[in-house]
Amino acid sequence: MLAILDLNTGIVVADVQGNLLSEEEFARMSVALCAEYQDPKAGIEDNDWGIAVIRAMQDLGYTNFYERKTIDGKDSGNIGWHTDEKSRYALFGDLIPAINGSLITMYAEDAIADFQAVVRNPLKNGRIEAAAGLHDDYPIAVGIAWMLRTEVYTYSTETEIHRFATS
Repeated sequence: MLAILDLNTGIVVADVQGNLLSEEEFARMSVALCAEYQDPKAGIEDNDWGIAVIRAMQDLGYTNFYERKTIDGKDSGNIGWHTDEKSRYALFGDLIPAINGSLITMYAEDAIADFQAVVRNPLKNGRIEAAAGLHDDYPIAVGIAWMLRTEVYTYSTETEIHRFATS
């Protein structure tokens, strides 16, 4: 899942979805979509098959990836967003108030359905995740884009200002 977020408006302006796509096809579609939005910083998850997507995007020449930081804030050399319990907690800790405060807007019905499927699992100490049998890919992707908002620059033209983050 890749979501492109206009950081000026908070609108998810584009996405690539598809659990049935191959890693290579997902990468091709992601690179093409990113090209439409001035090649924003891509915060692709490196978990599971995401690392194959990152490698395929690199093979296609894409270079603007999120790079994880070390504890002292320096670039680690590790490309991609790694979702673990700590980063999941931070992601939803930032995402929930942004959604509740109407700072992020989505229009895709399937995206909204994925958000509605997110629950606090009482069997896992309130862990925020998709309800049984459902997916939280879209909320994670939008959350990554939201988390990356502080790491992107503002691109200006004479008539428009755009700030984009992807995941």
